[in-house]
Amino acid sequence: MQGFDLEALHGAGVVIEQLLAMQSEVSVQPIYDGMPNMNTALESFHKISFKITGLYPVTRDTELGIIEFDCVMRRNGGLAVKS
Repeated sequence: MQGFDLEALHGAGVVIEQLLAMQSEVSVQPIYDGMPNMNTALESFHKISFKITGLYPVTRDTELGIIEFDCVMRRNGGLAVKS
């Protein structure tokens, strides 16, 4: 469901610990009701140790500028291997 990447992230549970990288659309200006803004999304990713490796414009508006980005991230410090 578009605009609800954080809900999907929270629903992943402990599986998220196995991810080395991920991509999410983040909006400078939320385009769906209840969608978090870019700062909220990035803060959530940072809390689970993901670092931005690239931001790529997706939607632009002639008056507003860039509305949303594809945000590519990798886990800070690599992945802890459990035995």
